[in-house]
Amino acid sequence: IKEGQYLNNKCYLITGENIKFLLSVLNSSIGWYIFKNQESCLGEKGFEIRKNGVENFKIPKISETQQKPFIQKVDQILEITSQENYDSKNIPDEQKILEQEIDDMVFDLYGLSEEERAIIRKLSKN
Repeated sequence: IKEGQYLNNKCYLITGENIKFLLSVLNSSIGWYIFKNQESCLGEKGFEIRKNGVENFKIPKISETQQKPFIQKVDQILEITSQENYDSKNIPDEQKILEQEIDDMVFDLYGLSEEERAIIRKLSKN
């Protein structure tokens, strides 16, 4: 939480090792699909992710070496989104490409077929 920002409700934070790898999986199309279908909806495009939802999310265990490509892409996205002129309503193509690449890597982790990937992509962020 940045200085000057406050929460008016309880909040859960993920801490520890491998945070950027976890971030890549949880924010992937698979993560969106699972949370969208298992968590409480907040309006048309939002949902409340609860502690047990994250704890029950089955994330494959991979080595730190295997995590590096995920982490590099997350770092690139964080660099884009932290720019002073960043507009979340007009996402740059570079960010979209990086997010797609992360999705493909996460799909590979779960061994999804092309058909399954297409279904997840279609249903996850609508």
